[in-house]
Amino acid sequence: MENVKPEKRIVDFIKKHHVLTLATKSENELWCANCFYVYDEEENSLIFTSDID
Repeated sequence: MENVKPEKRIVDFIKKHHVLTLATKSENELWCANCFYVYDEEENSLIFTSDID
C-alpha cells in the first residue's frame, strides 16, 4: 500500500496536539480512553500510549 503524505495543515495540527480521546460502543456499553501520542512523520503514523486499565 502506498504511503500518501497528508496535507501540511493536518500534519501541523497533529504535531501541535498530543492527546486523543478514543470512544467505542458495543451493544449498549460505551467505553472511552484518553491516549497520548506522538506523530512519526517519516512513517506517517501515530504512536499511542495509555493506561492498561
